[in-house]
Amino acid sequence: MGSAAFADLLLELRLVGMAPLGALAERMEIPEAALSDSVEQAVEQGWVRAFSGRVSGVALTDQGRLVGEVLLREELVVEEALTAIESVYSQFLPINQEILRICTDWQVYRGSLNLHEDLEYDRAVHTRLSEAIDRVMPLLSTLASAQARFGRYAPQLRQAEARFLAGDEPWLLRPLLPSVHTVWFELHEHLLAVLGRSRSEERVTPAQ
Repeated sequence: MGSAAFADLLLELRLVGMAPLGALAERMEIPEAALSDSVEQAVEQGWVRAFSGRVSGVALTDQGRLVGEVLLREELVVEEALTAIESVYSQFLPINQEILRICTDWQVYRGSLNLHEDLEYDRAVHTRLSEAIDRVMPLLSTLASAQARFGRYAPQLRQAEARFLAGDEPWLLRPLLPSVHTVWFELHEHLLAVLGRSRSEERVTPAQ
């Protein structure tokens, strides 16, 4: 198994946490038998831990998390690519804060649970979400040019946004869907993985 394939495996596990082998293979769009061989090698290296019993699946170890970060950065053979990703990250952070506020505001109305009776309020949340996603799209294009793996997020975000704006409310927040929140979380974690950073290190400046 080449380093790119290991980078794929370790990144996916970082994004999803523990996952059954079949679900992970489906997510990565590779045969389960091929993935099983790769996971075996990763377990031998100490990068992945396999669980069996009532809860079965595979998960990243601390060592695997670090190795994954190194493999992702090694792919950025052009120095300008890393510089571009760092620049995108600094622009991403204030948009991230706005997305989090939007998710909260959709659930809370004047300090209480949002019963979605104020249609004007809900439409304003819709508008803010569309504006935030519009702002991040050029950044995603830059990321995809620097590392092809980032190419997944723009279409996923647009699909989730469209479903939500069409009235399918779970597509904003539901964890088990590729909802706006799920895709955004994975994008954020992918950026951190490439840059070798953690959320606790983040410093946010207000959105302009």
